[in-house]
Amino acid sequence: MSHITSEQYQSIKPLLYAARQHFTRGVFILEGNSDWVQAFISQFMQDSDNLPVCQLGGNTLFGTRYYSAKQGRQLLGVESRSIVVSLDDGFDANSFNAAVGSLVGGGCLILVCRSISGLDPWLQSHLFPLPILSEGQGSLRDDNHWLSKMQALSLNEGDACYDQQSQAITLIEKVLSGHRKRPLVLTANRGRGKSSALGLAAKRLLAQAPLTIIVVAPSKQAVAPIFEHADVSNRHLDASLIFVAPDELLEQRPKCDLLFVDEAAATPVSMLKSIIENYHRVVMTTTIHGYEGCGRGFSLKFVPWLLEARSGTRVYQMDQPVRWAMDDPLEAWCATTFMLGSELAEVDPVLLDKPSGSLGLSMTTFTSKEQIRQSPLLSESFALLVNAHYQTSPNDLMLLLQDDNVELHVMTVGQRVVASMLVHYEGALSIETVDSIMLGRSRPKGHLIPCDLSNHLGLSEPGTQRCARIMRIAVHPMLHSKGIGSELLSRYAANTTRPVDYLATSFGLTLPLLSFWLDSDYLPVRLGASKDQSSGTYSLALVKPMNSISDTWIKQARVIFNNAIPSQLMVANRELEPKLAWSLFSESSHSFPEESVPTLLELYANGGNALETCRWAFPSFFRILASRQIHVDSALLIGVGLLHWTWQECSRHLNFSGRKQSEAELRKDINHYIQLLQCKS
Repeated sequence: MSHITSEQYQSIKPLLYAARQHFTRGVFILEGNSDWVQAFISQFMQDSDNLPVCQLGGNTLFGTRYYSAKQGRQLLGVESRSIVVSLDDGFDANSFNAAVGSLVGGGCLILVCRSISGLDPWLQSHLFPLPILSEGQGSLRDDNHWLSKMQALSLNEGDACYDQQSQAITLIEKVLSGHRKRPLVLTANRGRGKSSALGLAAKRLLAQAPLTIIVVAPSKQAVAPIFEHADVSNRHLDASLIFVAPDELLEQRPKCDLLFVDEAAATPVSMLKSIIENYHRVVMTTTIHGYEGCGRGFSLKFVPWLLEARSGTRVYQMDQPVRWAMDDPLEAWCATTFMLGSELAEVDPVLLDKPSGSLGLSMTTFTSKEQIRQSPLLSESFALLVNAHYQTSPNDLMLLLQDDNVELHVMTVGQRVVASMLVHYEGALSIETVDSIMLGRSRPKGHLIPCDLSNHLGLSEPGTQRCARIMRIAVHPMLHSKGIGSELLSRYAANTTRPVDYLATSFGLTLPLLSFWLDSDYLPVRLGASKDQSSGTYSLALVKPMNSISDTWIKQARVIFNNAIPSQLMVANRELEPKLAWSLFSESSHSFPEESVPTLLELYANGGNALETCRWAFPSFFRILASRQIHVDSALLIGVGLLHWTWQECSRHLNFSGRKQSEAELRKDINHYIQLLQCKS
């Protein structure tokens, strides 16, 4: 086994001492073979009174608490004193940032690798400024004066760092005790104590009265710290703290005295609006920067609506870290390296009133990874994607910088980025691989659309042909509805840098997104059968042919989709909102031949027979309406005819008194649309 010299080990002591004194987090790199690293970590643990050392990725080091490279999220809600992270194999940026967020002031992050020069160029450029201890050098190298940055921080001031958290707890309590319809929004970066503030406030409130507090979040694991701080074992009799997923909350609408929405930026704006409309004592929190969600988009899109809809809304930003010192150098390093703090470009107000044709739009396609890494446009481009897509994460940045099948395309006005798009090249698989995909035996990584379409449509062409999937597309929020996104798609299609047979995209289905892609001539071919847990939406795949060979199978795919959509809406997708169900159905009905209104449906509308006798006739009736360009906006008619609502569901969704009122209204609506058809004849 290699041995670490006394001089080498002693050289890190000033850095560890400064971390403890200044309540900041130390960091350094160990560059060398595994035996030498093991010898160092063994000495480090011995000097740390055997406090647990967490390890993320790499070969297991003796004595550490090991997590795989992708398991960093398991440290959410845990306070870590020391973390060792391997940079050599399977580095996962999301997992890394989650783990580092658990490291407390006075702790230390130790990055290990065989050689920095063997790592990804982007990581290399950001690692070299950190303190480095190499196996072949005598002591720690600190060319960027990291130790001086730590020593320049104020000394740990004890409980003063909890001032803002205490204020947040008071504000949370006021949401319950004050007037209704006065929600609270807490925003902060990681480490500011948002989750613990929710938990501590819940602890106080539940000890005083038999309350029910519901916690809503993308996952139960993410809110574990709330439940830990709430300490529900000491609650008042009949008081409860319950986790509910966002879609379940809106579907079942359970009653509660207070509602917490944690990491609200990861929940679609439409769902947040529904929550506010249905619950009158709400606290929302969100991370401004980081992998948890696009806090900036939440601030730009949702908060202005909330302030208008609920004039008593209070927004409180927590800047003061509770887990480490203010101006912690490691926090700044992570933000820069993984673009967690990237900001949108400033938009000239003059542009707001101009049509897209007079904006002077310029498109840039990055053809090499080196070009992307060196571009001053990268930060603004990535900020746009984070702003628009709650799932955009540090891993997406790494994918862009490392994967040759991912391209970045941006639209600029002057030197400012106003639109950004990631494209992923997929498909061109062998017929043997595609046959295996169609039988459900294989799903090659990196081919989302080809695998999905070949498997679910039973067509080989989506897999064997070349696909360009639009992974993400975003337009500056100040310049929406000017056609900039459509222009970016159009210019890309006309100037693809690689041979492509068809374009594709897949997204969580909402009305605005569906309208955008339909307007860009993309055609729906597959509707997912299950909801995304985070967004509560169904996925929709759309395609656009680029040549005649793709046009042939896309026509087949459209026939399959058009025939399947009525039964899908009645079974797998019956939880779609009625307007969205109608938009999908009416779009799929354009190619069907003209029909006549089924007699049984007319009889039912005038009081004859029973609903179950004629329910089968609704799709034909709706296709006639769609072909005559008659828009159906009756939620009741769509709910019964397309989504197969029961009478009980009709009453619940539309606040009817029961079956009698629901059926009377349904018959009235059917007659109304029959009369519209007669007027159109």
